[in-house]
Amino acid sequence: MQFKSNTTDNTMKKHLTTLLCALVCLGAAAQHRVSGTVVDNKDRQPLPTAVATLSAPGMTPQGQSTDLDGKFTIHNIADGKYTLKITFLGYAEQTRQIEVKGADVNLGTIRMRSEDKVLDEVKATGTLVRQEQRGDTTVFNADAFKVNPDATTEDLIKKMPGMVVEGDQVKSGGEQIKKVLVDGKEFFGDDPMLALRNISADMVKNIEVYDKASDQSAFTGFSDGEEERTINIVTRTGLGTGYFGRVYGGGGHDLISDGIGRYEAGGNFNLFGSTQRLSIIGMLNNVNQQNFSFDDISGAMSMGGRGMGGMFGAGRGGKNRTGSIGVNYTFEATEKMKVELSYFYNNNKNNSLSESMQEYFQENDDDPLRTYESENESEGINNNHRVSGRIEWTINDNNSIIFGPNISWQGYDSWSFNSGNDNYDGVASQSTFQVSEGETDAISGRIFAMWRHKFNKEKRTFSLRANLNISDNNSDQNSFNNQTFATQTIFGTDLTTVQTTDNKSKSHGYSFNATYTEPIGEHMALQLNYQPRFSLSEGDKSVRADTLELVYTNLNRDFDIPASGTVFSPRLSNIKESTYMTHRVGAGINVFFGRDFNAQIGLDYQSAQLDGVQEYPLAYETNRTFESIMPSARVQWRHKNSFNLRLDYRTSTSAPSISNLQNVIDVSNVRLYSTGNDDLAQSYSHNIRFFVSANNIQTSRAVFLMANINTTSDYIGTSSYISQTDSVLLSDADGEIILPAGVQFNKPVNLNGRYNANLHLTLSSPVKWLGSNVNLSLGTNLSSTPSLYNGRKVTSDNYSLTGGLTIGSSFSENVDFTLSYNGNYNIVESTAAAANNYNYYSHSASARINTLFFTRLVVATDLTHTLTSGMDNYDQNYVMWNAAVGVKMMKDRRAELRLRVTDILNTNNSVGRSIQDAYVQTSTTDVLRSYAMLTFTYKFKPKGNQPQNQFGGFRGGMMPPPPPGGGRR
Repeated sequence: MQFKSNTTDNTMKKHLTTLLCALVCLGAAAQHRVSGTVVDNKDRQPLPTAVATLSAPGMTPQGQSTDLDGKFTIHNIADGKYTLKITFLGYAEQTRQIEVKGADVNLGTIRMRSEDKVLDEVKATGTLVRQEQRGDTTVFNADAFKVNPDATTEDLIKKMPGMVVEGDQVKSGGEQIKKVLVDGKEFFGDDPMLALRNISADMVKNIEVYDKASDQSAFTGFSDGEEERTINIVTRTGLGTGYFGRVYGGGGHDLISDGIGRYEAGGNFNLFGSTQRLSIIGMLNNVNQQNFSFDDISGAMSMGGRGMGGMFGAGRGGKNRTGSIGVNYTFEATEKMKVELSYFYNNNKNNSLSESMQEYFQENDDDPLRTYESENESEGINNNHRVSGRIEWTINDNNSIIFGPNISWQGYDSWSFNSGNDNYDGVASQSTFQVSEGETDAISGRIFAMWRHKFNKEKRTFSLRANLNISDNNSDQNSFNNQTFATQTIFGTDLTTVQTTDNKSKSHGYSFNATYTEPIGEHMALQLNYQPRFSLSEGDKSVRADTLELVYTNLNRDFDIPASGTVFSPRLSNIKESTYMTHRVGAGINVFFGRDFNAQIGLDYQSAQLDGVQEYPLAYETNRTFESIMPSARVQWRHKNSFNLRLDYRTSTSAPSISNLQNVIDVSNVRLYSTGNDDLAQSYSHNIRFFVSANNIQTSRAVFLMANINTTSDYIGTSSYISQTDSVLLSDADGEIILPAGVQFNKPVNLNGRYNANLHLTLSSPVKWLGSNVNLSLGTNLSSTPSLYNGRKVTSDNYSLTGGLTIGSSFSENVDFTLSYNGNYNIVESTAAAANNYNYYSHSASARINTLFFTRLVVATDLTHTLTSGMDNYDQNYVMWNAAVGVKMMKDRRAELRLRVTDILNTNNSVGRSIQDAYVQTSTTDVLRSYAMLTFTYKFKPKGNQPQNQFGGFRGGMMPPPPPGGGRR
């Protein structure tokens, strides 16, 4: 009996186990997918980033955004009846009742009807929905922001909440925009201004702002810290022939100075189709206009120093002549292959006249105040070619490959003149005179490739990314230096040298990143990664020098550097090679609940080897090893598409450059000698980034809060030494290198205590009675930078408080005005001595009005008041006034003849203040002043509808309208 009873129990256990397994299998089998494709009702083009939401009573809604092809798939749906809702800004909401019954549901094509979406709550006032939060993307409705008919996308985004354009930079909620896409596609690589300044505002349907993840991060779902703040310009549907653009040309003269002729010409032409897009842009002028951001790879054009305290005045310093042309082409070779190519050429000539004063740090409050006052003149001609591309090939449902090159070549010719006087408590000590000329050729390139593989199990992936980076920089510089001491009244023979420097630096590096992800249950995934990196840098510096016995009495700035029998100087020359190899391995956990909550934590271990080999003048090797723990974390929470919170924490390391490691003395600048340091260690940084956005779709009010904190240990700072007497820097069998009294000597060193923190708050709201939008911004920045000054550690702290108010009209394209005020209060403190501390305030208040009368007459004017206080002799208080009048002509007002006068009061100026390692520098730069220009402009506008051929490409020189949706990779 006992035996039989045991047998019966075992049999029952087997049956129960079998039944349980069957129930589990049935439950798993009951989980299905709901999919579909969302397109525009008129032209059948896909709508990327539309949101599909599935809901039922007692169920937490599940949603999914459509991809670039308008497709969505919602996973893990049990049998039952559901309500499917499709939303897309500017389109009527689509709702369907569906039933899942034992199988996946494919809804096929879902057509959305375009309309101006007006909420019931705001219909009475006629206010359009301005923005909404769609996941982590803020979407602005362009129709809710009225601009004049000739406005560019740059003019349009200036009216949008949290958006600010400062020179060549665009910021959203205080964060810099790194990339601008057009309908989800690249537009001239990574230059944000090329798209914003060349696409008309009337072509824009929506503006999407979000953090674009890297290709690897977007694939795995794990953030890798390489997100880029991105704007995606979504163009309108129904553009007819699909070509648009404009051309312009004009001429004029300076009004106050020598009557120099002024000119401008340029334009853009675009052909947009469903599978192909071609854009051509060009510009030629000598009035300081540009449609791009400066991309300097050689470092030859860099200006200013660390810890900029502010730059006041209009535009970039000096006077510029610009010529540029670019071509951007994207096409879908097949349904599975997309290609993006661009080429851009820029030629820029800059002439600059400036005056500056350097106030050196005092070690003690009773030390004499040393200042250096100088006049500077420079000329630079920069030629830059940029080529970029991207090929994305979807091999099958489980495999894809991405490949892309990005290459830039730059040639830069420069000439500069500097003369100045050192003073101690106002008493002249010495005078200097320097002339230099140089020529630089530099090439920089990056090639990346990535293979992505999806397994049949969701969230199980493997990806492999490879990067190759190369750079080659060759520069030749000739310099003439003369230093004369106090008793001299003209430049004499105290110290006169000629030096020729041939400086070559090369580097190449490669890196690989292998990443594997594995799901752990329904709401968690594991990531394992391994990343090796290698870089090789080579520096070859050859110097020829001579001391001249001549008396220079001619102060003509056309002075040519005298020819002399320079000889090779082994003590000033150097050949060095540096390698930096890292191995990084780690793991991470990602916890997610739909699209509303995502948390990630990771921990990596990195081993780094920094090796140096010097061949000349002395042969030796250095070897350094570093081990680092690299933690990371990320939290993102979204609530009802109206609130988005994101917190990121990252750590990173950075190796010293080859120029930092070359321990050879550089005496090419008579006032500043320098050397490298082959004992430098890598730096280690922590960065915390916090961002919150919230908007109310009923009231169109929005709030953006951004905070960022960065700290660095072993920061590569500067040790500055200024001796009161002649000092010996180097003594060997070939003689001595003397550091003259008063000349600064710099050397890079590792220092702790470097940090930077900033906070930015933006509040935005429409003002209905004014028909305008109001943006209020508040911010603060705290930075602390350590250095060594005559062997003593000195910390320079900069505290700034900023505030701004902008009122932009949005009630009519015939009356377009913007009123703005921006103030900045700076507190600069140094631990060297209390006498080095100072405060200053600056503000800029402006009013811009552009009006259109009788549909043909254009009248525009803008006034800007600039004030700076606390900069002693460099304080400013002036008003700059520009005005224009124009007449629109031809059918559809396609053409315009406009006369404009810039800086009518001839008051434009530029003042800058920056903190250097041993002094504070304040400078004024000559800028373009008053001129008049008569310009004719013609706009190409789509008209009529042209059929597209079977391949979706060009037909008879025309193209079909562009796809409406933006989309994100």
